[in-house]
Amino acid sequence: MIRDDIWRHSFFDGQEHLNPLTGYDERNIEWFHKTIMPKWMQLKDVGMWDAHSKVLDVGCAYGYYTKEYAKLLKPPGDILGIDYSGLRVESAIGLNLSFESEVKPKYKVIDLAVECEYLPADTFDIAVTSAVFQHIDPDKREIGFKHIAQALKPGGKFVLFDSITFTDQLWDGFFSKLSLSFLDSLWKKNIFTKSSYPITNVGEGLPGEVVSMIILEKPS
Repeated sequence: MIRDDIWRHSFFDGQEHLNPLTGYDERNIEWFHKTIMPKWMQLKDVGMWDAHSKVLDVGCAYGYYTKEYAKLLKPPGDILGIDYSGLRVESAIGLNLSFESEVKPKYKVIDLAVECEYLPADTFDIAVTSAVFQHIDPDKREIGFKHIAQALKPGGKFVLFDSITFTDQLWDGFFSKLSLSFLDSLWKKNIFTKSSYPITNVGEGLPGEVVSMIILEKPS
């Protein structure tokens, strides 16, 4: 069960040191390739992205997943990883120095929960996030979705990988768990629309949860 009272600080202690029980680190790469990557490649097969796409990785932390996405890209494709934590972005940039790939990720400190933050408009073909919005203050999530909507090109996709309980199989039930009922109003304003892709279970998360994929589409 996703707990809305645990967000942001659950990854760190007061000194912004990584909490090993909840923070993502290099040990998660095996889980990533088993759970997330097969679905990401399926999205490529159906034309949602290709090697030349411009990708936004939302909540990139130390950039471990960002680099895995980057390995699949070729210029002029590129990828930007964003995170609210300057500590994590600084570490990601440092780890990037030894990373060899045709496309090297860029990283930037951006807090999606802050109204004045911004991303370049109509820039990205696809945005992806993994277990991020459950850690954003429920009252601030609408701001985050607006930022991402602005940053996507018309027709761009936003792919969310997150956890729901095994009994919550419905789209509305999932967003209710994440306190994202405001998305209904965003659809009415045509910021996002439901894609033809339903929730897809992709693997195990915490006990009693399943990691699922949801895709939103910005209208053309």
